[in-house]
Amino acid sequence: MTKTKVLIIGAGPSGISAAVQLKREGIHLVLIEKNVVGGLIVNANKIENYPGFPKGISGVKFAQLLNKHLVQWNIKPVKDKVINCEFVKEKSTGEESFVISCENGQFKSEYLIIATGTKPVKPKDIVIPKDCKEFIFNEIFRILRVKNKNITIIGGGDAAFDYALNLSKENKISICNRSDKIKALDLLVNRAMKEDNIKYYPQCVLRKIVKARRGLELNFKLKNRKFVIETDILIFAIGREADIDYLGGSVKNRIGKLISQKRLFLIGDVNNEKNRQLSISCGDGVRVAMEIAFEIKSQI
Repeated sequence: MTKTKVLIIGAGPSGISAAVQLKREGIHLVLIEKNVVGGLIVNANKIENYPGFPKGISGVKFAQLLNKHLVQWNIKPVKDKVINCEFVKEKSTGEESFVISCENGQFKSEYLIIATGTKPVKPKDIVIPKDCKEFIFNEIFRILRVKNKNITIIGGGDAAFDYALNLSKENKISICNRSDKIKALDLLVNRAMKEDNIKYYPQCVLRKIVKARRGLELNFKLKNRKFVIETDILIFAIGREADIDYLGGSVKNRIGKLISQKRLFLIGDVNNEKNRQLSISCGDGVRVAMEIAFEIKSQI
């Protein structure tokens, strides 16, 4: 079991911000990431409201800069998936600590920072056949380089329109919104509507997914009539929720107390609900790192 003062789960903007600040404070830390450095920011078409980038920057390029920042501070993320996290007391010493179990190892930490962001909400009213799953995605960072594909996006929020803009340069996109109301930022909607490769269908409800000769056949109800789209790739962008399934009972049952005791910290998108913005996430990371540093130094 590897011991550390602070363990951070998630190497997105908030987790990295916390890690760098802790490193500056001289506090030992472990940073765990199951996928890629940058987290969900790699899906972003263009980041425009983060200071220092007046012309904007793509999510992929920003994630590359985050990785360089880690290298600069000699912070090497552990690539692993957390499967369980408990808060336990040692019988011999009475010492309480977090025990984090991963697929490839186990860690023990005095403080825990959860920066795992969000996971996609699963569609509840549609059956996804097993032979169709390879064509279905919830994030786009794995398909950013595809070309000449027909791509269908289910959703009507920021993610749906941002994904469409990101993929429309080399592909034809259909955005299917089950509602007649768009929940996305007007700026994104206006840009998408100007793109020849993007088509928008309101009141378009997905009823059935069928494996086709190439890709998928999607059966919709569009304004009280049947409507079929043949697509190479299907993306669900219908909402997200906090990604904390790995928390064990000893943490979940006393999460409020652990937070008030400043042993547990939830930062970034995992805690910000609708206020999920890059600048807020980075600020969260620096803030809690400073709080932890103060707690540690006050005990000396």
